[in-house]
Amino acid sequence: MSSTIASELQLLRETKADIADALESKHAVVPEHFADYGDAIRNIPQNEAPNIRNPVKFVDYDGTLLYSYGVDATMALEALPDLPERPGLTNQGWNYTLAQLKTQVQTIGKAIVGCNYITDDGKTRIYITITYPEYSLVKVGLAQTASNSYTINWGDGSAEDGPYGSTGYTQRSHQYSPASYPASYVIEISKVGDGYPYLNGPIQGSASTGTPSQNNQTTQTTALGSMIKKIELGTIHSTIGAHSLHWLTAIKTVNIPNNVTNLSNQCLGGLDAAKGLVIPSSVTTVGTNLFAYCYATEMISLPPTISSITASMFFNCNALMELVIPYSVTSIGDQAFSGCGAMQDLKFPSSVTAIPTKAFFNCMAMPRAEFLGNITTMGDSAFLGCNSLQEFKIPSTMTAIPYQAFKSNNTIQKIAFEGNIESIGAEAFYACYGIREYDFTNCTAVPTLSNVNAFQNTYSKKKIIVPDALYTDWIAAGNWSSSTNNIVTSIVKESEA
Repeated sequence: MSSTIASELQLLRETKADIADALESKHAVVPEHFADYGDAIRNIPQNEAPNIRNPVKFVDYDGTLLYSYGVDATMALEALPDLPERPGLTNQGWNYTLAQLKTQVQTIGKAIVGCNYITDDGKTRIYITITYPEYSLVKVGLAQTASNSYTINWGDGSAEDGPYGSTGYTQRSHQYSPASYPASYVIEISKVGDGYPYLNGPIQGSASTGTPSQNNQTTQTTALGSMIKKIELGTIHSTIGAHSLHWLTAIKTVNIPNNVTNLSNQCLGGLDAAKGLVIPSSVTTVGTNLFAYCYATEMISLPPTISSITASMFFNCNALMELVIPYSVTSIGDQAFSGCGAMQDLKFPSSVTAIPTKAFFNCMAMPRAEFLGNITTMGDSAFLGCNSLQEFKIPSTMTAIPYQAFKSNNTIQKIAFEGNIESIGAEAFYACYGIREYDFTNCTAVPTLSNVNAFQNTYSKKKIIVPDALYTDWIAAGNWSSSTNNIVTSIVKESEA
């Protein structure tokens, strides 16, 4: 009987927490007493929902759509819309100014504008639930810019820790001894000195006999996923260190204060439960693998203050659909969007001139990637496995088609070669069944074909259209001879038309 009552009480606690999260997502104040939850739900305003199809969206820090506008309506705005409010947080503003938003819309045609918060008292709060004794020793990786800059209240009635003299990275630890499990606490980190505390490593929970390895993904995910329920960032240093919030698989929201300028490598990676993330306009530097393995994240708002989409920045963000590239971006790193299986259309500003290796590897739902500038180079396997890609334009500034460039793009129907192609890598168009024509009529010489497999497993009646003056040389050139039956001149093409 006692075990049944304990199970029911645990279910009630979990249900209460879920309802509280739902109230917060609707910007409602969560009542102190559970009995008042019903009234709080009934008092939520029933406003008309914004149109999700509009190209300009304003979202809250958790990805909730607040407002939306068409292009003309955006250009007519005289001010940005009202900011939402969140209990316990202070809204610091949108991550675009009005002028930046209009430049974004004029350049890219769409935008996702998000807002950012800081805690109303400046304290960083970490909400934890310890489910098992094995994770009762909690460790928080922290550093500080000057001695005696912060204190820690562990939330269990014990004496406050700190301030501390050391300025280097330290894992601050605390042994919890709850009377029963699960047990919930709120850890508060307060700035008290002239310097700033900053997150500079993983938050861990472990038994007093050992600590999960930072590099042991399975152990760390098990520990963190069952412990860290929510984080609210307060007055912290301008850098969030590498892996600081990595693999916190249970948290649904992260507020990034508007004084943060540097998001280090993979500091936001593996946030499995976060549906939306907003980066503030104060951020100018982003590390590699920044959002890698955020499997459930559907929307990310990037500010027009970053210049680079870094290597593996969105690696394996399987659910990511809503992403708009800011007009400020000038470069893309290797595998930047690799494994983004739900990604839709992407458009890049004219300042982006290179497509790196495996940039869009296995972006299986993406029908098109549009580059407003003149692409000069493309890395190997750039669009490998993009099974929904409809068409792609190879500009006159690009002369080489690399290894596996479009391999296994079953639906692509058209490749436009606008300039003189000098070389084609192995398996470049392997298994591109949908392409009926390859038009090389702008070539001034026969391109070097690295391997006969460049066009293998493609449409058997495809036409490789070449300049009339190069036809004889083309069919005799190395590796092209295997495609003799498919090579035709532009004159033949015109006569068929």
